[in-house]
Parts: sequence; C-alpha cells; structure tokens
Amino acid sequence: MKLGLVGLRGSGKSSILGALLGRSLSESNTGVGTIKVPDPVLVELSKIYNPKKLTFATLECIELPAPGEKEKKVLFSQAAQKLDAVVTVTGAFRHPDKESILSEFQSLRQELQLMDLVFIETRKERVLHDARTFKEGRAAKLEEQELLDRLSGLLESGKDASEFQATDAEMIKLKEYNLITSRPRIAILNISEEQMKDAGELEKMVSGSLEAGPIPVFSISAPLEIEVCRMDPCDIEEFMEELGIKVLGRDRLIERAYGIMKLQSFYTVGEDEVRAWTIREGDSALEAAGKIHTDLMRGFIRAEVVPADALLRLGSWNGAKEEGSFHLEGRDYIVQNGDIVHIRFNV
Repeated sequence: MKLGLVGLRGSGKSSILGALLGRSLSESNTGVGTIKVPDPVLVELSKIYNPKKLTFATLECIELPAPGEKEKKVLFSQAAQKLDAVVTVTGAFRHPDKESILSEFQSLRQELQLMDLVFIETRKERVLHDARTFKEGRAAKLEEQELLDRLSGLLESGKDASEFQATDAEMIKLKEYNLITSRPRIAILNISEEQMKDAGELEKMVSGSLEAGPIPVFSISAPLEIEVCRMDPCDIEEFMEELGIKVLGRDRLIERAYGIMKLQSFYTVGEDEVRAWTIREGDSALEAAGKIHTDLMRGFIRAEVVPADALLRLGSWNGAKEEGSFHLEGRDYIVQNGDIVHIRFNV
C-alpha cells in the first residue's frame, strides 16, 4: 500500500518522512521509504516455526512535490496516480497562532482541489470535442460531460471529490480519473516541541474544520521523533514519558492508515518463511491468493484456513485440525483479520 506525503513548500514534509522512517535528512533521504508494520502475532507465530525468513507487512511512503510547483506538475500527477491514500502535512511549527495553522491546512486542501479541477476541465474539453466530432459513442460522451460538470461544480464549491454523490456506474468512471481529493486522507501537523502541550487542541480544530466530517489528524514533532528512533531502545520509554509522547507518529500513522483504507492482515506460515500480508476488509480467498502470487490465483483449488489465535493456543497445524479450528474454504470465502491461509492450487 502506498501513502503519498504532500504539503506546501516549507511545511517540513521531508522531515516528517524522516521521522516516520526513523532517519534524518542527511541519511540518503530519497523521498521514498517503507515502514515495517509491527505485528506481535507474526512474532509469536515465528516462535512456533523458527523460519529462515520473517517478513512483516509494510507501508510505502512517497514524498510528493509541493502542489502548485509548475516545473514538477507532471511528476506530482504521475506519483499521485499510484497512491492508495494521501497524507497532508501542515507546517504548524512555523505559525504563531491557531488561525494561521488552520489557514495553511485549508490552503493545501484548496491547492489539491485546484489540481483536480484542472484535470477535470482538460477532460471536459476532450470529451466535448469527441462528442462533436464522432457520432459513435456520442451518448456516452454526453453522459460523461454531465458527470464532469457536476464534479467541477463540487470542487469549485470548496468540497473534495470524495464528497461526490455518485451512482455505481459513475463511481467506476470516477476511479478512472484518479483524482487526488478522492483518496482516503490523513492529516499530520508538523509541530515544534513548544507546541506539544497544545497538540490535542490543534488536532481537534483541524479535524473539525471539514463540513463532510472529521478526518484522522495527529501531530508530530519531527526532530524529536527522529531523535527517539536513534536512541538506545532501553532509554526510549523514559525519554518519551518525559516529553509526553505516548505513541510514536509512525505507529499512529499505521493505525490510521489501516483504519481509513480498511486494511487487515493474513498470514502464511512454514519453515522457510512466516509472513504477514495486507489485504482489504472483505477480500476473498481468491484475492488473497493473488496477493501471494498470480499463479495461486490462476490455479486456485481451495484455501486451508486456521485463525492465528487458535494456532498460537494449540501450538501446531495438526492441533488445530484435531480441535476443529481448521477449515477448508472456496474462492469466495471472505478472509478474516488474523487468518492463516494455505492455498492449494494447480497450474
């Protein structure tokens, strides 16, 4: 899963990326990195199998250029098309009052809406040209023109594409557009150490400023969190307690990303590898098989499933079979969070 960090120039999104990845800007920060998702269940499963390889689920973080930078417009658009969610970064540290912080947050939102609006207007010109030039498919083009008119009206009113009321057919078309404001969103406030005491109040202010409802918002003091990540593990808890940091920003991002994207984990186990895989809530056994490898999806026969808590309690796959926790499922089975899945297939 890919998260895109976006902020206005000077918001400190590079520092935030460094804090999330646990590295400073001087440590070969290329604007891309992966966050390992902590998973106590995976660790406990590895104690049963003692695998050659232990693989955690990951989230990929990509730093996008600041919106409005004309020379990087193409780069921004290309990167944005690959995102599963957007993380906006507001440079709260550089503002002396709450109103200025909220103003930057809203300005960034408007810049993203403007980028979507430019795309829609360009698309409208092309659709209108095709509708006038070609008789074949004209009705469909006119329907799309009406859809684009409604979308542009929504964005011009200061709302995001995610607030668009669409039919199922329109939603398919909307996904094709890859609009940046249609993505699930998390907001990070990049605060100074002095602002930490007011972090909760700032988060509530920003979260409550959207008419469509609150979005996940949390604060990070980037330099402090980078320092924490570089400390001896034995000293971290005491240091965080002194500063009033209950949970690191990285862990809060993972929790909120899994929440807004409706993600969950399933596991594959064995002597060679114990691994966590990320899928969406409601995904089927067939989709989980495809996540592992396309051959498993193509030649799917059945899925052997044991809940991880049952395996940890009983200590073995055979023990789960004897107790009745083991079950065979077809391709339409909805994988549950924490399932251990073994795919039988034939290609």
